[in-house]
Amino acid sequence: KEILKGVKALYLMDFSGINVPEITELRRKIKKKKGLLKVVNNRIFKIALKESRINFPEEFLRGQNAVILAYEDPVEPLKEAYEYIKEIKKGEIKEGIIIGIGVYKKDEIISIAKLPPLKELRAKTVILLNSPILNIITRLKGILLKLFIVLKNIEKNKNL
Repeated sequence: KEILKGVKALYLMDFSGINVPEITELRRKIKKKKGLLKVVNNRIFKIALKESRINFPEEFLRGQNAVILAYEDPVEPLKEAYEYIKEIKKGEIKEGIIIGIGVYKKDEIISIAKLPPLKELRAKTVILLNSPILNIITRLKGILLKLFIVLKNIEKNKNL
């Protein structure tokens, strides 16, 4: 129950086939991303989820489970786990929940894991938002320049 305090997201993972050194390496990688990897007993974990008022479908808690907990960025620990699992070709990410947003099935979780990092998404958004503004400014400069040239030509014609 204590590990669920302040959690932003949690994801289930089937860790069958992953040996102790690989689990240790995965824990280290997830910890770097402000997350935690814990092997859980499904029955005890159900109780902890209820006591923490986290609505996580009980049918997801089947088989051998480890839970990936994200405390800051809700996606970075997931991305780290997904990349490592892909690298070692063992285990799999299952379902998950992003607190306050929704519950996701395996295919949705994999799609989320494949998203670019948040900083990159923000940068792309800023570029997309700035692009039309820069086009407008460029066009306005061109119009003002043409107006200036016309006014200069009128002034020259009056002085003749």
